[in-house]
Amino acid sequence: MTRKFGERIRSKAMVAQELSAEQWITIPQPIIDVYAMSRPTPLIRAVAHSAGIGREVATCAP
Repeated sequence: MTRKFGERIRSKAMVAQELSAEQWITIPQPIIDVYAMSRPTPLIRAVAHSAGIGREVATCAP
């Protein structure tokens, strides 16, 4: 993918990350905070779904 083509379909920040030579890209803390508040994990989603349909959720002990 070239930078010019990428910027036609994605934001400049996304293209910069895609073409970066860095192994890890730091996620800003405000973004992490938003994900922590509103992005459910699969286990939380499964619990809510199972409660909604009246079935128990099988969980794995660590």
